[in-house]
Amino acid sequence: MQKMTNRLEPQKKSTYHTYVMRLWREESGEWRVALQHVQTRNYYGFKDLAEAFAFVESACDKGDIR
Repeated sequence: MQKMTNRLEPQKKSTYHTYVMRLWREESGEWRVALQHVQTRNYYGFKDLAEAFAFVESACDKGDIR
């Protein structure tokens, strides 16, 4: 069993990502998604969850903090 702590301390900045996700429904009924990368404060908008998750997956695969 691995010891857990209350704090998250990244080993390397390039392997640690924190995003704030905002979701809202448009009048048309479609969901929209916004992500903000906490470390860089960059903000991204997406037309749906699939697009947002693909973005996060790509960033993680590349080790690319945005």
